Amino acid sequence: MNNCTISDNSASYFGGGVRLDGGNAALKNCLITRNISTNSRAGGVLLGGGCAVNNCTVVSNWAKTAGGGIYFGSSAGSGTANNCIVWGNIGSPSSNNDIGVNSGFIADINYSCVNSTQFIGLGQGNIYANPLFVDTNTANYRLAANSPCINTGTNESWMTGAFDLDGRTRIRYGIVDIGAYETIYDGTIYRMGF
Repeated sequence: MNNCTISDNSASYFGGGVRLDGGNAALKNCLITRNISTNSRAGGVLLGGGCAVNNCTVVSNWAKTAGGGIYFGSSAGSGTANNCIVWGNIGSPSSNNDIGVNSGFIADINYSCVNSTQFIGLGQGNIYANPLFVDTNTANYRLAANSPCINTGTNESWMTGAFDLDGRTRIRYGIVDIGAYETIYDGTIYRMGF
């Protein structure tokens, strides 16, 4: 699934927003918000073996147990999150608010902004600071001008010719932004007559 908003859904078990479970399923440039897992894990995304989330913003989801944002693993295997923001989700215990991992499952998290100290030192290029959204009160999860997520992701081949969730060119200033949206700097356009 590419360039989707997945919001205001619920499930009794495993994946209030979306369940990716096997078959190399992937999400790209998606916003996953305000989803609920009422009796179990994975409020926003259940990520099974061989599956991936890329350049997604996973925010304000809730799970009764682990992984309010993303829960890695319904069975053995590994899953990947690259260039994602996983922030401001709720799960239990509090160490699993944003991300939970099934025992024996490998969570490969890289160039992502996560509010989960259990992943410090794991993966590459991760940021453990507030992503600084434009306005969480109005659900504007685009990046503010001073966000640490601007130009700090890792470029991947699939991004050539790709667009963010707003339909803007995926890589703007040489390095991709983390999350579902690319930032466009404010500026002045000068036009010269010849």
